Amino acid sequence: MHAIMMIDHERLADDHPCFSAVSAALLDAGIGQTHVFGVARSTTRPHQVEPTIDPLPASMPLRWWNRRQTLSDLIPALERQTADAVYWSGDRAASLAWEVAAILELPLIADAWTIGHVENARRAPFVDTWLARSEAIAEGLRHSVPHGTVITTRPPIDARPPQRLPDMRPSLLVLDPGHAGKNAPELVEAITELTTARPDVEVFMELRGRSAHRWWRILNQHRLLERVSVLDHVGMLAPLAGRASIVLAPDPLASARSIIPTAMCCGAAMVAADARCDELLRDDETAVIPESPSPDALVHACASLLEDPGRRQQLGHTARQRAREACDPDTARAAWTTAFQSAVQPVSYPIASPS
Repeated sequence: MHAIMMIDHERLADDHPCFSAVSAALLDAGIGQTHVFGVARSTTRPHQVEPTIDPLPASMPLRWWNRRQTLSDLIPALERQTADAVYWSGDRAASLAWEVAAILELPLIADAWTIGHVENARRAPFVDTWLARSEAIAEGLRHSVPHGTVITTRPPIDARPPQRLPDMRPSLLVLDPGHAGKNAPELVEAITELTTARPDVEVFMELRGRSAHRWWRILNQHRLLERVSVLDHVGMLAPLAGRASIVLAPDPLASARSIIPTAMCCGAAMVAADARCDELLRDDETAVIPESPSPDALVHACASLLEDPGRRQQLGHTARQRAREACDPDTARAAWTTAFQSAVQPVSYPIASPS
């Protein structure tokens, strides 16, 4: 079996460790791959997720003015390798994947990592197999989509918890605020108060996307650039999240990200605006989820945890147990492999997918 994997640059950056593990697992199962990755700019080459596979760069999303040229460049290269299915991940990769699957007459595998994709799935009758990143998304797909197979596929995480020394300087990692960007001034002010009260705390903030420049400007206005380390490369997040004292997920509408269960597997204490950030996050069990998702409430929760190492350790211990069970590498790799294999099996529609 051979699969064409099409992933846009945003999704590739967000979930690079997951795609690396999945690609290796598929190869072990005898599933060859051709990687087609979106690039942020036409002059940028995408990063590899598997050392033995050189990706083909492509313009994503597919626009009417570059549709013909993009397809004319891709199709001959893809036809050289007899493929059995097309997989896409990332909203910007969807239309290109649909076109390629239609031209090559191949089954389509889709990645669903937000609840919003459940509604979109009703308008995508071409998908043969859905890969849901959480049980909530999978359940929604099974109830709303009358066709195709739905398989829950959490990211395979094989993270060993780092040694956490009592005298280690406490650190706070703030994940990409995303939709919470409208509250940027309030969040920055709250972080300013925290760093003033606790100058010993190291603060790291992930800034990506269109709102990054606005965040830079606000941080500069509050003179925080000397006290807050700004990250714009996702490759730095996984090791940092594994060692951070607290990981803050301030976006209540954030999509499923493997960085959250990765941090949990490493025993980090989580503070989140909403359990929708990841269904593994449960208030007072695996995370702290304030009643109000306001920046003040979130940062206050972080400050309280900084003052209570015992509670941080307890939350991290429970989070590690839950996340390692949910993201067991062997189970996750088997689910991804099954999803790809099921896409090429002859089936009758509609399908009643097993839970």
